[in-house]
Amino acid sequence: MRRFTRLFLSTTMLVGVMWGTQLPLAHAAFDQTPPTLTVNVRPSFVVGDIVTDSPIETVHYASDIEQLIQWSAIDDVGVCSYDLFAVPAGAPPEPILEFTQETQYTFLGSDYNGDFGGGTSIIDGFYVTARDCTGNATTKAVDEHINTYQEDGTSATDFNVQAITYTGTWSQNNCDCFLAGHTATTTRGGARATFTRTFEAGDEVALVMGEGPLRSVISIRLDGKWLMNVDTFAPVTTNRVIVFERTMSAGSHTLAIVNHATPGRQHVDFDAILIGR
Repeated sequence: MRRFTRLFLSTTMLVGVMWGTQLPLAHAAFDQTPPTLTVNVRPSFVVGDIVTDSPIETVHYASDIEQLIQWSAIDDVGVCSYDLFAVPAGAPPEPILEFTQETQYTFLGSDYNGDFGGGTSIIDGFYVTARDCTGNATTKAVDEHINTYQEDGTSATDFNVQAITYTGTWSQNNCDCFLAGHTATTTRGGARATFTRTFEAGDEVALVMGEGPLRSVISIRLDGKWLMNVDTFAPVTTNRVIVFERTMSAGSHTLAIVNHATPGRQHVDFDAILIGR
C-alpha cells in the first residue's frame, strides 16, 4: 500500500483572494511575461532524527527521510501565489499547496525497499508553479531521489556499493539502527571513516549517526581539509540521526569523519550515508 508525503508546515490558503489585487488595467493587459522562478532542483536533507513507521530491526529499509524544498520568484507586477503538486509514482500529479504564499515545504521523502530490486519510490517528484498578479505562470519540476548506503557500503536502494574505508580500531555494533540494524563503532581517538564519490552539481550528502550520553565529538573533513566539528552527545540514546548535510559541487570529493574521543564519552556510531540526487 502506498503512503503519501505528510505536510509539516501550516499553510496560508489564499484561494483566489490574490486575484483581487488592484492593478492598472493598462498595465495588467500589457503584461504577458511569466514570473522568473527559482527552485531547489533537489531537496535538501533536514538535520535531526529520522522518523519511521516500521521497526527498523524487523523491516530493514530507509523510509520517511525529512527533506526541504525551497522556491522563490520575481515579476514586474508582483508574484501573487504559488502552487505545489506532488507526482506519486504511476499516478497523476496531486495538489499539496494551492494559491499560497509559502516558499518552502518540508516533507517525508520516498520509501525505498531493497527487497524490490533496488528500491521503489512512492513519489517521483514535485512541480512548483509561480503565478503573477495578471495570471501569467511559470512551472518547474523538482526531482527527488535518495540513495542510501549502510556503514559497510551496501546499498539499500540500488546495486552499487559505496566504498568506505576505516582506519584505527572499529567494530560492528548491533542496534535498532538504520537499514540493516548495525553500525560501525569506535572509541579510539583519531579513528577515521572515509568515503569518496563522484558527485553531480547539486547532489546532497548526509551522515546518519547515533547520538547519546557517551557519544563523542567528531570532526568532518572534506577533501582533506577540516570542515566542521559535530557533537554527537545527547541526553538520551537516539539512533538514526542526520548529524550533517551538505550540497556538493560537481566532481570527485572525499568526506571523512574523525573521532575526537572526548574524555568521558569516547564512543562513535557511524550508521549510514544518504545521497540525494
